[in-house]
Amino acid sequence: MKKNPVLITIALIAVLPLCLIGEALAQTQVIVDLSAKRQIIHGFGGMDITWNPNGLLSPANRQLVFGNGPNQLGFTVLRVYLGENQTEWNRTVANAKWASDNGVLVFASPWHPPQSMRQTMTRPSDGRRYYRLNPSSYAAYTEHINAYIRYMYDNGVNLYAVSIQNEPDYGINNYSDDGWCVWTQEEMVNYMRDHAGNIDPRVKVISPETFQYEAWSGNSGRDKPMFTAMLNNAGARANTDIYGTHFYGVYRPGLSDPALAFQWPRFEEIGRPEGKELWMTEVYTPNNRDGNIWNASDSSDAMRTARVIHYSKVAGGMSAWVWWYIHRFYSVLHDGQGHPNTTPLGTNGQITKRGWITAQYSKFVRPGFHRVETNPSRFGSNEDNRTFISAYQGDDGTAVIVAVNMNSSAQSVNFSINGESARFSTMEVWRTSGTENLAKQTDISVNSNAFSANLAGRSVTTFVGSSELTTSATGGKVAGSIAPSSLAVRGRTLNINAPAGSDLRIRVIDVRGKTVASFNAQGGSKISLSKIPAGMYIIEANGVKNGVRMVSKAVLK
Repeated sequence: MKKNPVLITIALIAVLPLCLIGEALAQTQVIVDLSAKRQIIHGFGGMDITWNPNGLLSPANRQLVFGNGPNQLGFTVLRVYLGENQTEWNRTVANAKWASDNGVLVFASPWHPPQSMRQTMTRPSDGRRYYRLNPSSYAAYTEHINAYIRYMYDNGVNLYAVSIQNEPDYGINNYSDDGWCVWTQEEMVNYMRDHAGNIDPRVKVISPETFQYEAWSGNSGRDKPMFTAMLNNAGARANTDIYGTHFYGVYRPGLSDPALAFQWPRFEEIGRPEGKELWMTEVYTPNNRDGNIWNASDSSDAMRTARVIHYSKVAGGMSAWVWWYIHRFYSVLHDGQGHPNTTPLGTNGQITKRGWITAQYSKFVRPGFHRVETNPSRFGSNEDNRTFISAYQGDDGTAVIVAVNMNSSAQSVNFSINGESARFSTMEVWRTSGTENLAKQTDISVNSNAFSANLAGRSVTTFVGSSELTTSATGGKVAGSIAPSSLAVRGRTLNINAPAGSDLRIRVIDVRGKTVASFNAQGGSKISLSKIPAGMYIIEANGVKNGVRMVSKAVLK
């Protein structure tokens, strides 16, 4: 018998060696069930802003944000602006193309339809002007979106998705008259039902992205009437791939359970079973406080970022997390500035504490992973002293567990990992705290798929481990193992490094989990992938007779 490694990653918020805490800590048992698979994860990212000179990412900064090497954030999602005028479209092409070429998922959001399609309105309560998309221009607006999609593809951007509107429920409340376009609930349903199906099929369609995820609606924010109206209409639902929302004011500590406002039961009933997804497509917290603030009693505290990310995944079932500005003093990459009358707490191009907190997820929970169940997913008497734990696993066997200790005191946790692919020996440890940024710690030993860790107060830690799965001497598969053979992609050629003549079934899987190509091949062969669109893929090979399984990740350019 021989053992072959499968990478397992576990991210926790706060870990200290057991001996540093003492025996007084009560121990909490947490079970991670790798077999209980939930929503797919596309990753973490932010927006490239065209209207602010500090907004657009420089080549050095985009590598810092989207690279996944040392001291990089590992982001995999880029949001760009779909402008009302075609003369604006070239502003985002360079960074969008670079991102697309490097396997980053790119999607676009519009604020305004072209002027010719607008209808000016007046709010009776205060005479304030706003505008709507004239219903007679719905078809023309669809063609405007399609023209943008063609432009991006013609310029080498493998655009993944487009949304219909940025914050249709907030445009009327913008800071000046004639903010962005306002849509009523009925207008959203009508457009999604009658026109969204005509959007270029090369991209996914994202619903209008609401400002607040309707967190203050009925049933403690769970009813979400705008979204539910679109979901309940069969035609609108058929034309929607992703329901996108922003997270302003969604975290409501005054609720009996803050998780309630992140939940949408109706989506779990009919949306998710049909393959629809939920994305968090914009947030900042807040824009008048520096992203390096660590200890604070309000939402400017960087640790609270981790708590909301946790709720978005576990209670909300979100597949993507997207920041507003990437490059801004209150976001993940500092611009060296500050809010008026405040002193900047960082320098231009520096990753902030909010950035490092996000990196505890983004560097390890990679595109194509799925969230898996943890029991419990949180413990503690109230929101400010709770520990939050979520877990994820990729098709290649990599697994990630993220735990958030909001408590100022350390917490002791016993972890048990269940599932066919759970065979651990050690865990590497990485930590972000008030004085550390994704710093490497001492490894932890694992015995019988269990280990103990003391979670330091108010810190975030990542454990990276190796799962040792037993395989037979002939290379056959036992309990989901990976044989010593391998796959390698060189340019557009797949090299199958397996015994000559062995029969294999190959699948090429995109970041959405969709199989884009499937074919038979033999060990030792070289296969052209020239007909597959550029992007990031998982390539899987399964032995037809002997059960050999190989997995590789590739970026095709």
